[in-house]
Amino acid sequence: MAQPLHISPHPSNAFYENDGSSPIFLRSQGVRGFLRVQGDFPLQFDLIKLALEGSLTNVVRNYAFEPSVPCDLVVNRKASRVLRLIEILDFDCGSPDTTTEDAWIFPMNFQFKEALVWVNTVESGLQPTDNVLPSSVAATSWSVMEDGPYCSGGESRIKYIIKVWILRGQFVQGTVSRDIRIYDCVDSLPPPVCLEDFPGEYLSDKKGS
Repeated sequence: MAQPLHISPHPSNAFYENDGSSPIFLRSQGVRGFLRVQGDFPLQFDLIKLALEGSLTNVVRNYAFEPSVPCDLVVNRKASRVLRLIEILDFDCGSPDTTTEDAWIFPMNFQFKEALVWVNTVESGLQPTDNVLPSSVAATSWSVMEDGPYCSGGESRIKYIIKVWILRGQFVQGTVSRDIRIYDCVDSLPPPVCLEDFPGEYLSDKKGS
């Protein structure tokens, strides 16, 4: 019986905060690496499709206490948009770089552009200047004006995913996705440029490393 295809992206220029965390990529360096496809030979597929997708989600939550309901009533207002990345939303691999005894190796190379295309630009109210690829964000906030049963909260997330499809004709033979994070520098909360403005809060390495 034929074994199912095993698909595994392997980034070569990523950073990791700890074991098991999502890989971090610098915007200036893009996403590079390779895609490993394993299965019974000969591998029967026609096309490898790679896509880098981004999504922006804003959620506002209002909690109102209802005596007749055993729990708080939650009202969510959610707005979500897909970030279409120029030239790298859909990327096809034609042929593998190398072939081993049990796997095919395909290149993976996404180079970020400085601009992106927003879906429904008119409805979102975004101006032409709002075209910079945003960094990954996962933030939550709660109202400090209201406490107890009438509090409200908000959540904002900018998320990026690498998706892979193995196709044979019009049929999908296998698929996999992996969350990634994109920042302008390695530290998601970089220190200020001038350390003298924040005495005692940031320290420089005397060795200069």
